[in-house]
Amino acid sequence: MRPQLAAVFVMGKIQRLRAGGCFPTVPLPPDQAEHIYSGVEAVNALLATRAVAHGATFVDVYPASIGHDACAPEDIRWSEGLFPNSPAQPLHANAVGHHNEALILIEAIRRNT
Repeated sequence: MRPQLAAVFVMGKIQRLRAGGCFPTVPLPPDQAEHIYSGVEAVNALLATRAVAHGATFVDVYPASIGHDACAPEDIRWSEGLFPNSPAQPLHANAVGHHNEALILIEAIRRNT
């Protein structure tokens, strides 16, 4: 009997901050906000490339998160700002963000296994 191989899924990152930021809601100057925005895009590109190179499935959560970044109203944001309003690290996913990431991952697993 041949062993079953594991399916590997690599999750991307959600939008943390929109291009240029949203000072003073997130108190960062536009150039620093742009650096964070570009950094997330670069990490996602790297993760996608490396996942494919190693036979894993890249799960791109970024498109669904656009508009739900730390600049968004609190009731729809998936990412917290520098001073979180809910239990989360600054500029990281909150509970709503993690929940939505999980839904996207579950759908990717269903499509790819």
